[in-house]
Amino acid sequence: MILSLGDGFDASSVVQTLGRATFKGRIALKENKFDHVTVLMPAKDYTLARKMQKYLNDLIRRLRDDNFSHAVTGANEKFPDSVNFIRHTDRRVGGEKLFK
Repeated sequence: MILSLGDGFDASSVVQTLGRATFKGRIALKENKFDHVTVLMPAKDYTLARKMQKYLNDLIRRLRDDNFSHAVTGANEKFPDSVNFIRHTDRRVGGEKLFK
């Protein structure tokens, strides 16, 4: 799979596009005798996707342990840098362009 989305696509679009070939299409892959997917994509987008998934996993854990506003804002526990996907992209997040 070659994933090369232009600058106009937001961070979520990158992650969603990557997921189409690596998760939702898994049944079709197996039916066509493929056991894995190789992805060629910009390193920044790959790092963005990996870190965004780590962020979501950490957020889910916090939501189980804490109330919503504390979990989302990091009021009780700061988010570690290992989940900071925003630092690795110039793409929009949630409809807003973030400037470094």
